[in-house]
Amino acid sequence: MHQNMQKEHAAALENNYVMLNEVWEPLVESKTTEDLGAEPELVHKLLNWFWIWQYPLHNYLYRPCFIMDMALGGPYYSKFLLHCILALSARHLETESPDNEVAQKGESFLSSAKELLMHELGATKPKIPTIQGLLVLSGRQCAVGKTSEGWLYLGMAIRMMTDLGLHLNFQELMHLEKLTPVELEVRKRLYCSAYIWDKSMSLSLGRPPALSKLPSSALEFLDHADDQYLWLPPDYPDYPNTDTYQTTCFQFFCRLGTIIELIMLPFPSRPSAVALKERQSRIENKLRLWLDDLPTGLKMATDCEVCPPPHILSLNLLYHSLHIILWRPYLDRPETASHATNVCINSAQTVHDMFIVYGRTFHWKKMSYLVSYCVYTAATVQVHEMRSTDMRRRQDATKRLAMLLQILESELRQTPGIRRSIDIIKRQLRSWTPNRAPNASTADDATIAPGEETTRQGKSSLPLGDQTLQAPSNAALVPNTEGPNEQLLPQPQVDSTNAWAVQYDQMSDVASNDFGFGFVDTSAGFYLPWSMDDAPSFNFFGTQTFDTTF
Repeated sequence: MHQNMQKEHAAALENNYVMLNEVWEPLVESKTTEDLGAEPELVHKLLNWFWIWQYPLHNYLYRPCFIMDMALGGPYYSKFLLHCILALSARHLETESPDNEVAQKGESFLSSAKELLMHELGATKPKIPTIQGLLVLSGRQCAVGKTSEGWLYLGMAIRMMTDLGLHLNFQELMHLEKLTPVELEVRKRLYCSAYIWDKSMSLSLGRPPALSKLPSSALEFLDHADDQYLWLPPDYPDYPNTDTYQTTCFQFFCRLGTIIELIMLPFPSRPSAVALKERQSRIENKLRLWLDDLPTGLKMATDCEVCPPPHILSLNLLYHSLHIILWRPYLDRPETASHATNVCINSAQTVHDMFIVYGRTFHWKKMSYLVSYCVYTAATVQVHEMRSTDMRRRQDATKRLAMLLQILESELRQTPGIRRSIDIIKRQLRSWTPNRAPNASTADDATIAPGEETTRQGKSSLPLGDQTLQAPSNAALVPNTEGPNEQLLPQPQVDSTNAWAVQYDQMSDVASNDFGFGFVDTSAGFYLPWSMDDAPSFNFFGTQTFDTTF
């Protein structure tokens, strides 16, 4: 009975695409400036960019429903949501585009969206388009370096979803609220989008995730019609016909989110060596099973002639980056160094090769915040490799790092939030000398957010150790601005996702080096424990760390 109902619902959803192309989109094209709050031609251009470049990976909304209600004035469309999308899309206008002056890189749409948000917040009950718009704004602001603002928008969206009961079992929700198949599909995609964006932000910023699990039926999407749609970027007319696999890609993206959650999950108490080994093996096995289940159309080979659509590229990059994040903290531990080094080098090499293909096809343009993070993750491995005593390995790492830095630099216009990450790498390179290991080495997982500055201070007589076993870690390297010569000082960072890692390192037999909080900038609360009284004493060991979160 349940399967028959699902088939009926899937057929009904698939029929929506006929109306989408023949009725609703023509109606949307007839909208005026007064209806849209902007010039219709510019709106349609930016919407088209959104559907092609940004929407396939994140699925913030359900396109047929959004377009239908945009045409007819239904509840799943709002001017606030539209202007959030326009603010995101306008960021990627080419600098030579005459529309760039109108959009001001999206700032005019952003200002409009913020004004409309104040009205939305006065509603008796949150609305679905408000939540969707907040997720879009969150991604947009993180990409431009305003990560605190982006984090706040994500938190608001999650609270609103809980208020609407979207964290509950979707089948029960459907019966309780008498939802139509379209309304159920909207809610599923919205919750899953928030879930994976929560994991992506937590990973790249080093913050505890807010959504701990997916409802059992969340990934049971009924509409897979867009999997067979061709991905046709208008800026690349010679791009070969390629199926989007849009919904399936989104499903596997969310499944990676559950693995990210495991990587960031803290131990309830001090872990034993056996427990650590079992944890690593369990997560490695889940990554292996994920890849085994991945459809052929979503797998990217490093020797392909043409890069697949960016959402498929992003999926593959994140998969390989997670291997780096899982094993990077073990690079300098004798018992794990060999395996960890092989995994990290191979994964970083794969990321490098994929970006050669990406650059050949798309000239490294229109990169998302998540893609930039994956590039940065691979770059940290190359910095670590420059410590190698093997000349050939150092030379290869130098070449790969130069290319990855070039990619990050080229994306600064569209994603200025990555400036902080580039500066961190360059400082490490300036402190490196060829006759000895670099001052900062281990590709560890610290928590400096792109575009955010810190002023924390500390003092140390010994190098800071590789103290973390997961992302994020407990130390960052920040410039000391008090002296005439800029230098990097290791700084403590603790949150609920990594306090156990500090405790583990306190078991080390290596000579320790204590240092306290000093003057702490509390504007970025994720650098601190939830209570200062709960903070463990900071004893760091081993070689100096490298700030490797984004």
